[in-house]
Parts: sequence; C-alpha cells; structure tokens
Amino acid sequence: MDEREVAERAEDLVAKAEAGDKSALTEELNQMTIEDRLAVVRQMDQINAQHRQDNANLPDLQFGTTTDAAGREHLADVQMVTQNDSKAWYKPWTWFQASEYKTDVYDPPKEGTVGNGMLGQAVDGILSRNRQLAEIERELGR
Repeated sequence: MDEREVAERAEDLVAKAEAGDKSALTEELNQMTIEDRLAVVRQMDQINAQHRQDNANLPDLQFGTTTDAAGREHLADVQMVTQNDSKAWYKPWTWFQASEYKTDVYDPPKEGTVGNGMLGQAVDGILSRNRQLAEIERELGR
C-alpha cells in the first residue's frame, strides 16, 4: 500500500472504530498484510488524535503490538478508551468504578482458534505471506 491508500483506509476505519463497529474493523484489518495493518493503525491513531482535538468527548484509540521470535511486529489489540466522568460525591457507588471504559474493537486473525501467543503470530505471518504471494501472482498475470 502506498501512503495515499493507507491514509484513505485509515480515515474510513477510524470512523468505524469510533462508532464501535468491531466486526467490520477486524475483518478489514485482517485482510491486510502485517506491515500494511500496522501502517494503517498507526495512521488511525494520528487521525483519532486530531479528531479528539476537535471533540474531546470522542474515545481515544489505543493499540498494542507484540514482536515474534524473528523480530517482526504484529498488531495485537485495538481498543477505544472513554473516560468515566460519572464519579460524583452524590453517587458514592461510582467511586469504585474504573476511571475509564475500554471497548475492544479488533481481534487478530484466528485468535479464537489459535490464541494470541506465538502460534497466533505464526499463523498471522503465514496468512500475511500468502496474501503477498497472491498479490504478486495477480500482478504477474496482467
């Protein structure tokens, strides 16, 4: 993906993430290669930060990565974090709630079947390599 494609995809996906559309976001990110996925999510983080400057009530996009044995970085998690402003002296039960709400908006490929550890990273790497090979075959077939 070039920078323009990354920016366009990121803009579209930020809207989905801010709306809490987990299935569409997960599906679209998991169709990308590992490198493209990380580039798009990093761009999404920057776009979300700009959106929050304009509207402080928007949730904060936070993502986490892991590194496999070969040193390749994998996207592990994307969450939307909303501050809990409901703590009040006249509502003592709110004192014991978390200071922020976290909404999970992304699941790595095959997380439900292979987990998110080293096996999950290996499966992610294989799927990503297969996508790259299919793209090369399409380009050669033209």
